[in-house]
Amino acid sequence: MTHARIAHAGNWFSGGLVIPSTVDPAPIYDGVAPTNSLLFERWKPAGIAGRWTYGPETSVAADYCVVAGHELGYRNAAIRVLAAPADGPGYENLLPESVEFSGWSLTRTLLSEVTALSPTGSSRVKKVSENGTGNQVFGMEAPITAERTYTISAYLRADGRRYGEMRFVTDAGFVDLTAFDLVAGTADGGRIEDAGNGWFRVWVTGETQPGATFIDRKMFYIADPFGNVNYTGDGVSGFQIWRPQINGGPSPKEAFPTFGNAVTFSRLAPVTDWIRPKDNAPLFFIFDEVPNANALAIEVDGNAASIGFIRFGAALQMEQRSRYPGRTPFDLARQTVTTGNASVRGEFLSRVTLRAGQDLEFTWSHLSEGFTQTEIKAFLDAIEDDLFVIADRPATHPEDVAICWTAGQRPRPVASGAEDLHDLSLKAQGYLEYG
Repeated sequence: MTHARIAHAGNWFSGGLVIPSTVDPAPIYDGVAPTNSLLFERWKPAGIAGRWTYGPETSVAADYCVVAGHELGYRNAAIRVLAAPADGPGYENLLPESVEFSGWSLTRTLLSEVTALSPTGSSRVKKVSENGTGNQVFGMEAPITAERTYTISAYLRADGRRYGEMRFVTDAGFVDLTAFDLVAGTADGGRIEDAGNGWFRVWVTGETQPGATFIDRKMFYIADPFGNVNYTGDGVSGFQIWRPQINGGPSPKEAFPTFGNAVTFSRLAPVTDWIRPKDNAPLFFIFDEVPNANALAIEVDGNAASIGFIRFGAALQMEQRSRYPGRTPFDLARQTVTTGNASVRGEFLSRVTLRAGQDLEFTWSHLSEGFTQTEIKAFLDAIEDDLFVIADRPATHPEDVAICWTAGQRPRPVASGAEDLHDLSLKAQGYLEYG
């Protein structure tokens, strides 16, 4: 990936962005820029995580997602991209509210939020603490089908208590349980997997009985230092929990968070790893082409972070690398216009930035006739009216990403001096995100 990738209005998908109920309602930049500013009236999840989904009317080929006008770096949030091939495997999570746990049953237990690193590296997770005499238990009822195999799972980490049980019980009776140790990393039947940093994914699997209609809400039991689940709690000890799930099948599938209702079927699967941006600069995710996607999404975990610009599409890949002589790295292309404040006696008080941006210039040489007449023409047509996003050197300098617009005359390809080859130069102003 040594050649630039470019996202523009001619290759990104328009419309179809679905905002889940956990996102505060606000105007969305979708084809017509708001009149008050460029980037943008933003929206963000009301909770610690969120998902934004694009659902095209027909299956599309996609290989990129760009995200800008965000505060992921400032909020120390994690982000990844998901796609749903039309013929991909199905995912489900029959547990509603598996991120915020709204409406979950707490029997002699307390739910709180703690500052700790989740398995994805985000900084906010939930903790369940013991708080009474008897069984210290929590969970959520979930409707199921009789005589079908299901797996209940969750990521757990000791926080005062190491022992516990995960029980699989339906309205027709007991199915199975897994007793676990979150320090030794052991569980009945080996149904535990080390997820790093003290986290373990624990699960219990079984087949529901004839006539069963739901899994009982009493799923996760905290145990005392001797492994007893019936005892007097101290009001503080317990364990941390992340991404509980019920899915069909004999093993836990990819953790699929629910924001509100349960998800009975989805083909969404990760196409990128989780990342935690170090700042609020634009992000350009490039992934292997999904040739027939019927849904694309970004998922944010950790702290609620507002986002102003999301685009999915099939990127323009430049035929040649941009010319290096005279080129300025994006981080050093910042230009500011400032003014100073002075006292009545002429003493310096402060400096104020009036505006700031990136002055960027790109040149590509020896572009073929066919590429120029098709891809370059579509690119130049698109940037007459809208923004574009460029990852100039994605393999060697992935931080060189900018969201830009052009000013002045439309750029024009010129002959390279060799037959049927063309050069293209353009100047652009890059948007700078503070924080």
